[in-house]
Amino acid sequence: MRLGAERLSDEELLAILLGTGTRRENALQLAFQLSHSAPSKRWLLHATHGELMKISGIGQTKACRIIAGITLGKRLLEEQDFFEIRLSDPATVATYFRHRLSDEQREVLCIILLNVRLQPVETHIVSIGTLTEAKAHPREIFVSALRSGAASLILAHNHPSGDPEPSTEDVRLTRRLVRAGHILGVEVIDHIVVSANGYVSLKERQLM
Repeated sequence: MRLGAERLSDEELLAILLGTGTRRENALQLAFQLSHSAPSKRWLLHATHGELMKISGIGQTKACRIIAGITLGKRLLEEQDFFEIRLSDPATVATYFRHRLSDEQREVLCIILLNVRLQPVETHIVSIGTLTEAKAHPREIFVSALRSGAASLILAHNHPSGDPEPSTEDVRLTRRLVRAGHILGVEVIDHIVVSANGYVSLKERQLM
């Protein structure tokens, strides 16, 4: 309270999440052990209950506290990114989906629905595919838009391989959806492919 949370180290913040230590280690020592259990602290972003409980002193309750804290942080970051989306800047859309899909090991196709003022209203996961492909039919994509009364939408999907370059099928699907959107009165504004190494906007590439 005196210094502010931003002045605390990662280990100190984690110790607060843990609440207590063990007979052998206090909460701060346990947090240090936990955060240095892998070469990078980023492993905590994806850690499962089982992986956490392999660490001496981490039981079911502490594992649940850690995962709950990290999950809440992710969700709040996603919400912040969502309301900061600017249609004139595909990078903000890419940032949102890179955070949202960072844990996914399979391709996930999502849409952002927009109102008549071109403001983002909500997102939907349309399909979950394999390591290299997420199949979707136009009706699966537009049904959410039509039910919500959306005026337009943005497509986005991830490439778990790390290469954001759109495939031939990505381009083919996008063009098909653009044509369907013209018929249904729902404009497809962009299709953004994200990965750990960057993003590609099909609109910027003039591939739509």
